[in-house]
Amino acid sequence: MRNKVLLINPPLYFSQGYPHAIDVSVPPLGLLYLASYINFHHKKELKAEVIDVAVSDYSLQAIGQIIKRKRPFVLGLTSMTPQLQGAIELATFVKTNFPQIKIFLGGPHVSADPGLLKRFSKIFDYAVTGEAEKTFSDSLVKLTRNKRIPRIQAGEVVTNLDSLPFPDHKLIERSKYSQYESMMFSRGCPFLCYYCSRPSISRLVRYRSV
Repeated sequence: MRNKVLLINPPLYFSQGYPHAIDVSVPPLGLLYLASYINFHHKKELKAEVIDVAVSDYSLQAIGQIIKRKRPFVLGLTSMTPQLQGAIELATFVKTNFPQIKIFLGGPHVSADPGLLKRFSKIFDYAVTGEAEKTFSDSLVKLTRNKRIPRIQAGEVVTNLDSLPFPDHKLIERSKYSQYESMMFSRGCPFLCYYCSRPSISRLVRYRSV
């Protein structure tokens, strides 16, 4: 039996008075790469699915029903800084109603501020900073085998981008996004802009062959 993993792109807020969905034109490429990597390299043990709450009008209760139906053993949340409140609200809801589920946090915000995990240790179990494909996948396999993993891990940088499977767009509702496509041709940036989280993830510039 394959262990299910739900990867969720949270909204800005779930709180009453704020919009659940925002006008997002492109799919969550990072989560699609992550899910596709898991399903390609660990298809006998794991099954990853993507839920993009940022473009859907799902309430917390609706997400709770999805969790009841799919019964994941791990929830993976990504978060840029504007999404952090939504991620906290979602993690709090899940820990209150499904305490057995382990919650991982990833994305730009926690990569720039890994101390966040200590401040919210009651709702986030683990964090993977930087590029998460290999490190997160390996951690999931270890958890299925009842092995211990560090609470905070730096993601292993993928040096050969051609080794990554292409993102599986069947994992999302493509009609919710713009007709324009988002593609990844490179990773990393050699610059050190103070306002950008990229230097905290990886400055190693790599390219995918065309």
